[in-house]
Amino acid sequence: MFQPIFDALIYFWDFIQFWDIIYQYEEGIVLRLGNYNRRITSKNGWFGTGFHLIWPLGIEYVLDHITIPDTTALNSQSLTTSDGVGITVEVVVKFRVFVVEDYLLKVTDQEAAFADIAAAAVSDVVTIITYEDLLTVDILADIKTEMQKNIIPYGIEIQTVAFRTIRIINDAVPLIST
Repeated sequence: MFQPIFDALIYFWDFIQFWDIIYQYEEGIVLRLGNYNRRITSKNGWFGTGFHLIWPLGIEYVLDHITIPDTTALNSQSLTTSDGVGITVEVVVKFRVFVVEDYLLKVTDQEAAFADIAAAAVSDVVTIITYEDLLTVDILADIKTEMQKNIIPYGIEIQTVAFRTIRIINDAVPLIST
């Protein structure tokens, strides 16, 4: 019964709010009339805090994101090594957003884009080596380099890459290329 009234009040409050707070583990950007205006952090607000004044009435809008390191487990990938061995790999990636304006403004659905780029890097590296090399040679540095090369334009730094699992697929069918 009162929900529409509460929704209207919350919307009005958001519309007239003239400040935003950026926490220590975040960075943000201010959009003024829809265009990038400035970067804000927890240290460059009033008196060296995360308290930032913004124009109300929708003139300025704050987008923020966490910039401390995070980890994500990529979806399991079924791949074929260069010697025809079918495998399933699961990879864990530790990363951090280091240029928040690139992360927020240069790509939509950032998590999906990150997962796609990371999975493509794993595939690119794993499919050109043999299964024996996969187990004996440290290819994680190559995977990290390939990921970093493709993800850095979006403001993300890859810190570590690790295999969670590597399994042989018993009934793998070799890929046929034309």
